[in-house]
This record gives sequence, C-alpha cells and structure tokens, in this order.
Amino acid sequence: MKKIPNFIIIAITIICINFLSCSKNSSPSTTTPPSTCANPSDCIVNTWYLKQELANYNGSMVTIFAEGGKANLINYFDTQYWVFANTAWTLYSSHDTVFDAGTWKILPDSIVEINSTYPDTFKITSITADTLNINIPYNHNYPSYPAYATAIVSGLDTAKLSAYLLTFTTTP
Repeated sequence: MKKIPNFIIIAITIICINFLSCSKNSSPSTTTPPSTCANPSDCIVNTWYLKQELANYNGSMVTIFAEGGKANLINYFDTQYWVFANTAWTLYSSHDTVFDAGTWKILPDSIVEINSTYPDTFKITSITADTLNINIPYNHNYPSYPAYATAIVSGLDTAKLSAYLLTFTTTP
C-alpha cells in the first residue's frame, strides 16, 4: 500500500475546515427588507426628483417632461425636486433655488394637501421606497398657478387639460 505524505493529509484537512467555515458565513443575510409603503406616509418623507410629467390632454397622454428626453415641451424640469420632511414641504426649481415652500399632510384616500404660496392637492397613485407617482387633477374653476403655468408654457389649451401625472424617484 502506498503511503500518503503527511503534508497532503494536513492540506486536505485545512481545505475541509475552510470550506465548512465559509459555508456557514454565506448563510442568508439579516438585512431589513425595504419598506412596503402600505401606508403612503411611511415613504413620502424623502427627497423626490422629477423624472417624468405627463398631461391627460383631450383624452390622450402627452409627455410634457421626460428626464433626458429630446422632445420635452418643458426641459427646465431637469433640476426640479421636492423635499417632504416631517410636516414641511419644499419645491426646488434648481439645486439651491426654492420655488415654493410650506406644509403638507396626507388626507384619506392618499390625497396630499400642500399649504404654501401656491396651495394644491394631489393623489398618490403609487409609492414605493424609491418611486412616487402622483395625479394632479386640473381644476378648471381654480387652477393652481404651477398647473396653469405648465399648461401655458407647454402650449396646451387648458380647456382640454384634465390632469397631470408625475413620476418622481429618489435619485437625481
């Protein structure tokens, strides 16, 4: 019978021990899964960067802004973002320029009420930890200044406008 050198036996033992210890370390992690946002107030407190704005115009969806889009009707939205803090809300028109600020609260049915220079309400249609989709109905009797200005600057006839749909993410 051939003799197995002691060196090979020791090497095989070390490899087996390392293999077993590595397999224990690769067990599932205990990190916390992302919030489900079942309640919109669980996730709305954040900084939200505008990625897309659509208009429900004459029964069709019209793109007003899409980040990086070449056919934007309004391309100055590239730098717009909203910040929701405890009860404070701020709309930045650029990195360091505040366009509007005030307070916010969530009402039943995921309706958010903004009290600011240009008060408004909108409905959260969906929210996750990193995406916020909202619907802002266009009130023909009392349109908010930003909704009216967006229609005028983009060349949309306000009589044919029924709502804006905005998508925000947490990445600039």
